[in-house]
Amino acid sequence: MHTAFVQSTPILEPIHMAGMGKTDKPAAEWVRGTCPECGDALVSNCYYVGGRGYVVRWECWSSLGRAPRCSYRRVL
Repeated sequence: MHTAFVQSTPILEPIHMAGMGKTDKPAAEWVRGTCPECGDALVSNCYYVGGRGYVVRWECWSSLGRAPRCSYRRVL
């Protein structure tokens, strides 16, 4: 899971993590397109920012996990 960012930012809590878990591919309902940097799937993740509300980020599937291979993210 993408925990390093979440742990370093105490006011940011993940709501869902785009089907992260046992599979190597994102859950189809979270896919929003193709990453413009590496061509992997773009997934939608929602975070709660304490006191400010919710933030939706489109993140490259390859940017999530313990060994990220891409850094593309877009805040909506």
